[in-house]
Amino acid sequence: FGSYNHLVRQVVFQQNKSLVLWDLDSRDSLNATVEESKGIYDAAINAIVSTLFALNHEIEGKNFEHNSDYAVDALQTANYSLVTVAECL
Repeated sequence: FGSYNHLVRQVVFQQNKSLVLWDLDSRDSLNATVEESKGIYDAAINAIVSTLFALNHEIEGKNFEHNSDYAVDALQTANYSLVTVAECL
């Protein structure tokens, strides 16, 4: 969903946690086709941003495997390093 407000931020920080949000949504949860999701990744890569925090969903029977394989290959080809959330904090 990606929505938060001051109260959410306050509770997260009071619990000494980090609030992590994404800046790229493959729209797979909205039934985007594989080609649409690929286009979203391609547009982000072509924008030449220094970092991407991608959101993908593992929805049974959906396009997760195709999307994730493509995303990994495309991002690595564009010289992005793939890291865990913990490594970003």
